[in-house]
Amino acid sequence: MKKVKAVNPPAEKKTAAKQELANTADAKNKLFKMTTHYLEAAKEKLKKEVDDIKEATDAAITGAKKNADVDKVKKAAEQAIKAINSARVPGNKLVAKNPTNLDGDEQAKLQKAIEAVTQVQL
Repeated sequence: MKKVKAVNPPAEKKTAAKQELANTADAKNKLFKMTTHYLEAAKEKLKKEVDDIKEATDAAITGAKKNADVDKVKKAAEQAIKAINSARVPGNKLVAKNPTNLDGDEQAKLQKAIEAVTQVQL
């Protein structure tokens, strides 16, 4: 008679994946906390995004049937957490006629660009 292999991955694999994910989430949240140029409201929203991903991933890891699925879910979540806030820097470029002597319009555009980066409001 053949032995039936366990259907679910060993608990250690799931536990390790959840711990690694928690470490990634904690590191990202600490980064937000240490960042001084974000408003508190922005920090809270970014932290919530991280926590939401972590929570959903924990559930997906718990329900995973194969070790490969656990690995895929963990990797996707880590990438998603690392990507949070990486694409929120404005892409507008300021082109000045004379970069050493900005006119009034160019100064206003530069000020708006600086404010958009330093005062992230989500």
